[in-house]
Amino acid sequence: MKKIIIGLLALVAAGGIFWKSTSKPAVPSTSSGQAVDQQVAKVNDGDWIRGKKDAQIVLIEYGDFQCPSCGAYYPVLKQLEVDYGEKLAVVWREFPLTSIHANAWNAAAAAEAAGKQGKFWEMHDVLFENQKEWTGTGKFEGYAVKIGLDVNKWKTDLSDKGIEEKIRADQSSGIDLDVSGTPTFFVNGKKIGLPGGVEEFKKILDGELAKNPTSPSATLGAQKVHMHFDVAVYIDGKKVDLADDKYMEKSEAVHLHDNNGEVAHIHQKGATLGMFVDSLGLKPDVDPKINDKTITDWRNYQPQDLDRIVFGDGPVTDKACIYSETCPERGTPPLPRRKKVVWVGWTRLANRVKLVVLRLSACGYSTSVVRQFSKLDRRVRLPLPALNMEKICMKE
Repeated sequence: MKKIIIGLLALVAAGGIFWKSTSKPAVPSTSSGQAVDQQVAKVNDGDWIRGKKDAQIVLIEYGDFQCPSCGAYYPVLKQLEVDYGEKLAVVWREFPLTSIHANAWNAAAAAEAAGKQGKFWEMHDVLFENQKEWTGTGKFEGYAVKIGLDVNKWKTDLSDKGIEEKIRADQSSGIDLDVSGTPTFFVNGKKIGLPGGVEEFKKILDGELAKNPTSPSATLGAQKVHMHFDVAVYIDGKKVDLADDKYMEKSEAVHLHDNNGEVAHIHQKGATLGMFVDSLGLKPDVDPKINDKTITDWRNYQPQDLDRIVFGDGPVTDKACIYSETCPERGTPPLPRRKKVVWVGWTRLANRVKLVVLRLSACGYSTSVVRQFSKLDRRVRLPLPALNMEKICMKE
């Protein structure tokens, strides 16, 4: 259903939304997401970019914060960022459709002003996540408070002439590239039609990876490392239990594992803190302290061995050095928590129902099986195929 909705919105965007008419013919868009012939779009120093400029895939979006289609594609792009990690960089360019969206310009200005405090992407995200709310009110100050901006400075920056110039420069570059509606996407410089959802987008991106396997970013990603940093996240004063299974091994480059929610492992050079947080699906509303210093541009920060990183007010452990084996005097890392596979079944013996429990040594299905019979003579030998059993995997 979601894919169908995105497809319908895409048709609206491609077919009927124009910022202004130009003397250039409209470039046709294809629903299949194929590239069309036209001038190549290049990343420039003034762009807002989430990821590395030399990533294997650079995805440029000309967007309007009030545009429903852009709002529909927002979670799609977020999922792509998680799935492709440092292989993908996402660029946002302002293209407010002021003739049909009354609050589009002010939303763009709100994001650009947040960018002056290093929080463009935080405002970008909160605007899309609350699009229906502010579309009617046109009020953005609450979001500035929510993402931790200096609100007075943000208000002053809203009237900065440089912001107007930035928005108009983005619009002008879009017109030069025959952008007529939002969203419009460029993948590695080439305009594409609007994909019908995540899977169609992935086909396009995978095609680019196949054509561009040896970019500088790919070489960087291939450089394996093994570093560790301490981490803690507090939201609304409560510590997030990062030891939960749902946070384990979410990204190849940087992740938590073995149900240890206090020490993160870095396995690829160039992994960023933004990649790590996004992979966990968390949205901290404060800037983190890294080694006791508040960092505003934390999304692009590359954690180093033995860093201590905390979001919110609360303590963070100092255990990373044990895993990095740089502090042998503190001991060695604990063994990872193993799991048991428990087979629980019922069988009938002497007209009475008895519980039979068989425990396998680990989830690796070891052949060493311990048989424990509840209230049954241990001399009884029951044929395993006769048991109707259910496998249960549980923590020790």
